[in-house]
Amino acid sequence: GHVQKYRAARQADGSVRLVVAPRDPGLGNWIDTFGHRRGGMSLRCATSASEPPAVRLFRVPLEKLEAEGLAALEGVEPIVSGEITD
Repeated sequence: GHVQKYRAARQADGSVRLVVAPRDPGLGNWIDTFGHRRGGMSLRCATSASEPPAVRLFRVPLEKLEAEGLAALEGVEPIVSGEITD
């Protein structure tokens, strides 16, 4: 799955939040996992005017995201691009 700049819903600050999940929690910019439990992810920044910002990844249970919306991210420590985790 993918999201292109032409259809991505942007946040007020210009950033883009993506949700990768087996079903749409209704928060916009959803990418279906198509049944895969693991996989790779990449960010392509072609012809960027400046250095791309760090990417932050939040891992939360889908049920919590569906129930609480973006409030489910509060208190969750993000994984930042360039960091290695288990």
